[in-house]
Amino acid sequence: FELARRVGSEGPEVALRLAEEFEIQDNFEAMADLLVEAYGLAVSNGRQQSLDFFYITAAEVLARLGRWEVLSDFNARFLADSADQSKALAAIARLYLDAGRYPDASAYVTQLERSFPRHVDLLELNVRLATERDGATAGWQVLDRRATGLTPWEFYADYFSRRGAPAVACAAMQRALETGPNQNYRLMAASYAVRIGDLEMARAIVPDFMGDIATRTLVPALVPGDSALRALVESLEQSGNLELAFRVAERAAELSDTPSP
Repeated sequence: FELARRVGSEGPEVALRLAEEFEIQDNFEAMADLLVEAYGLAVSNGRQQSLDFFYITAAEVLARLGRWEVLSDFNARFLADSADQSKALAAIARLYLDAGRYPDASAYVTQLERSFPRHVDLLELNVRLATERDGATAGWQVLDRRATGLTPWEFYADYFSRRGAPAVACAAMQRALETGPNQNYRLMAASYAVRIGDLEMARAIVPDFMGDIATRTLVPALVPGDSALRALVESLEQSGNLELAFRVAERAAELSDTPSP
């Protein structure tokens, strides 16, 4: 490690490459220490533009190792070194959110909000904090309360969907539709409606619900084998669209590797 440290003093990129060698050897403690060294070299070399990169690279490994006290000191160092305090606070808050350290994340989000109440990342950080700490309903309440005319609803719909909350995702896309007609938004909203088994809502959102384009978009959103999928196939059959019903069932079978319903 001392040899790597001396060689790495040639520059932060050299230290970074040497840290990767320790990663290959599964020596993550040495890797973390060398990454912190790389950060220090970036500071001393006046590499302000790439400081965030060197901080995040080292901080993520420290978090993975559970070296919280070292990380806390490192955070203070980063805040002192950074020319953009708001960006630094947001980066630290996001790091703790990713690590599931919600009290720490909350402290940095609060600090960011007090110092920079109009920061562009505040909505996302507050929604993530509420959702991942208290559940999707809490996250939706924060989003609904803080939303503005510029809120990217489709981004939050995708986020809630990935968090396993399709009903909240559907509500987000309904709000997106309020901003103006958009075919992609309609299809996304309908896909979430189908996922929660509300075919009537899907039909209301997409009048040409039985059309081939809508179905190609909706089918991948279905959970293979669930009641919404069967209801969709039955609805297509009852409408006399047997060919499309077969294609939907066939596509669903491909997704689930099970026989068509």
